[in-house]
Parts: sequence; structure tokens; C-alpha cells
Amino acid sequence: SALANNGGPVVIVEGMTDAAAALDLGFDAVGRPSNLAGLDALKELVRGREVVIVGENDNINPQTGQRPGHEGMTAAFQVLRSVVKSAKMVLPPEHAKDLRSWVRKYGLTREKLLAYIEEKGQDRTEQTVLPDDQPYTLAKLFLDREYRVGRRYVLKKLDGRWYRYNGVKYVEEPEDKIRGPMYDWAQGKLVTRASEKGERVEALNFNRAAVSNMLDAMLAPKLCQVSSLTYPCWINGAKGPDPRDLIAFANGILYVPAYLEGRPEKEYLLPHTPDFFTLFSLPFAFDPTAECPVFREAILGGSLEGDQEKIDLFLEWLGYNMTSDTRMQKIMLMRGLKGSGKSTCASVIETLVGEDQRASTSFRDLASNFGLESLVGAQAVLMGDARLPARGDSMQALEVLLKISGEDTFNVNRKHIVALKSHRFRCKVTMTVNEIPQLPDHAGAMERRLLILDFPNMVSEESKDVDLKEKLEEEAPGIALLALDGLRRLRENGHFTTPEKWYAIP
Repeated sequence: SALANNGGPVVIVEGMTDAAAALDLGFDAVGRPSNLAGLDALKELVRGREVVIVGENDNINPQTGQRPGHEGMTAAFQVLRSVVKSAKMVLPPEHAKDLRSWVRKYGLTREKLLAYIEEKGQDRTEQTVLPDDQPYTLAKLFLDREYRVGRRYVLKKLDGRWYRYNGVKYVEEPEDKIRGPMYDWAQGKLVTRASEKGERVEALNFNRAAVSNMLDAMLAPKLCQVSSLTYPCWINGAKGPDPRDLIAFANGILYVPAYLEGRPEKEYLLPHTPDFFTLFSLPFAFDPTAECPVFREAILGGSLEGDQEKIDLFLEWLGYNMTSDTRMQKIMLMRGLKGSGKSTCASVIETLVGEDQRASTSFRDLASNFGLESLVGAQAVLMGDARLPARGDSMQALEVLLKISGEDTFNVNRKHIVALKSHRFRCKVTMTVNEIPQLPDHAGAMERRLLILDFPNMVSEESKDVDLKEKLEEEAPGIALLALDGLRRLRENGHFTTPEKWYAIP
């Protein structure tokens, strides 16, 4: 929504209480949810306005050596300065932690703040005279303006694709969205050149070749290249918990062991950071108080008939799908007649991971030349009503499934882009079938990988809820809590629950 314009600069702070303090002083104000969050939205909210970013005098983080309040102020300044009329940033006096305490404890007024900004505000302008026109220099200066948050660059390249950090995870950034702004950035730039008469300044010669050279220079390890063969991973020299123990939610990164151990929220819900390179996040906020009565009744008590062993297996599989952990090397096969509820149970996985983070495939697709391309970056892979193709293709598809679940690496052919070398998928495969397909599994390898969940009974047409999927989406935070309990059991036992009761499917 549009921001009010009551005259004077927009005051940008961290947190709603500081924003309220700025409003009380008579300013238009924006409160960021945290030091590095919401910067993309902030650009659109204050575009063309005069802004002042007020930081916080907080303590140095002993692990990173950074001051989050100062870093957030600098990040907001760097992101906004290219889209606003003018930008200044300022820290409160040392005796005041933030704007709220400055107002409440020390009697700050609107007039005093404006005078302080005039005296102490930093107003750094973008560099227009460049030291040289070497690709690395140009690339670094461009990244400083467009893709820098604090001390980090938030544009990365991995496996031939560019990714940009959006405050929660890294999302694909088409190359044309990088190339275009390069030309805008180069407008009006000058470069220093040496001559017999000394140094001279002349217009930067910028063309398509310069853009390509800049893109190549951006692949330097200290700029944008992600060198890890597996992701999620820690980058920018940062170190943290095992990525297999982390699940990104909309409101933070869940450190699974800390949550399962019952530690305080500040220890299990970590702030988002561009130092954690992940392409996956759950599409909802983590809520430790959430409930899911419809899921309990319709899925656990309905489709799974209240069978505790089947419920345990299903919840373990859901929790496993929420993580990047693939060490169990299993494939889920949901078997039952049409209308038995197996497809609804499979759709719960999509509800948890999000539609854009799951892929659909088939045996025929897996056996094709480009069949693996759609699985790159997917968290979950669904194979609905799986049917076998011709024998030769089925052998190839079986080998692919075994390699995916076995954490092996692939050379992945992709259309119109370089093939991936030694790529390891982090997805889990769930198949739904009317009956178990006769796989050419002579060595029994697939049989050892399969988890089988039976759905022997059909759901009557009268009892079907046409709005069930939407209701389950609303209950995703509560379903996630049950799935985490399943994950706890899986990790404690070291294996998935195996239902003892088997059913003959007609």
C-alpha cells in the first residue's frame, strides 16, 4: 500500500515499537521486521522519497563479530539509495540503544532529531569516477550497488544458474534481469586513464562485451560463485549447524535438534541470513502453538483409519520431506484403489513444501534425455498413478530412482543450458499406485528402498470434502508440528516405522 506523505523524510527503523516512536514524533515511518528482512518491499514503499535510516546501538555478535543494528542500517541504505530522492543513515547517541529509548528516556523531539540528522547523518554518494575499467572492478562496483546487503553479496551463481537472496531463501534470477541494470548503472560513469600528460578522465566505454566480461568476473569466489557441490550449504565463510538439521520457514530457520530438545525459541528459531544458501523454505511461518483438527480427523483418522503404525510412518515421511536430509535412502509408495485417499495424503506433502518446490515426474520422463532437469532444486518429487513404460525404459527409470534415493551423483542434461556435472539431488520420491508395479528389480535393490503405505478402503462420494485441500493448506503450521514429532521418532529409532498389517488390494 502507498505510504502517507506528511512532509519531511521517511524515518526507517527496525521493529514496530521504534516505528511507533517515529510516528509519535510526526514522521512518516516504516518499521523493518529485522535487520536484513523486507528490503525488496521497502524499495517499492519509499521509492522517490527522502529517507533517513536510523540504526541501533546493539552489542557485537560474539560469533560473527558484527553489530546487527549497524549492519541493518547500512544494508537498508545501500539497497535504497538508488531508488530514493535522497538517503541518510544515522546511529542514535551512544547512551540510547534505539529510537524508542531515545524518545522515552532522553526526551527526543522532532526538531532535535532533524538537527541531529543534519549534523551526524551520513550521505555517501555513488562513485562516478572509476579507478579503471577492468571487469573485476566494474563487477564489484555494480554488485556493491545492486546486490550487496551489509558485508555480503546476495547474488550467487550455482550450476549455471543465477540466484538472488529474497530475505528467506535464494530464488532464481534470470540473467536478463542482471544484464539490463548493468547498462543503467554504467550511464554517466567516467574512468581514469593514464596518458603521457598524466591521468585523464573520460566516459566509460560500455557495451555487450563489457557486460559479458563483468558476468564472468562476478564468478570470482569472493563475489558470486558458490563452490559447494551440495546445497543447502553455508557460504561467505560462515559456519553454522549441519544444513540437514535446518528447515527454513517464513519467519526464521528452525534448528531441528534444539526444537526437539525443548530449548527456548531464541535457540531453535534462528534469523534468516544470506550466509545460508538454500533454495527451499516452507511457505508459512513456524508456529509452536498451531493446531490441525481437520488433518487429524480427515487424514489420520480417515484415510489412515487411525492405524497408529501407518500414522507413525506417514508423519515420519512428512518430517523427512521437510528437511534436506536424504541419509535414510528411501522411497515412499502409497498403494490403494482410486478414491482410497492415497492421493490426498500425497498432496499433504505438497501442502508442506509448497507447490513451487515440488516436482512431478513419471517412469517415462525419468528415462528420457532431459527427464531429470525438472527435479533440480525440488524438495519433493511426486509420481502420481505410476505406470511402467516399455521394459528398456523401465530398467533405466529404475536405475535413476535407485541413484536418486541412494544419494549418488548425476550428469543432468538441460535444454539450452550447460549440463550439470556431479549433481546430487536432495529430493524425496513419493509414488502413488493402484497396485505395486512389476519392476525389473532382479537384485532386490528397489524392494529394500521402498516404504509401503496401504490404503485398502475407498472413501464414499457422500463423505468427500471438496474443500479439503484448502483446509489442509490453512492447517500447514499445525501439520508441520506433527511432522516434526514424526521426525523426532525417526531420528531416535534410526529407521522408519514398518506397519505389520498388510492388506490385499482387490
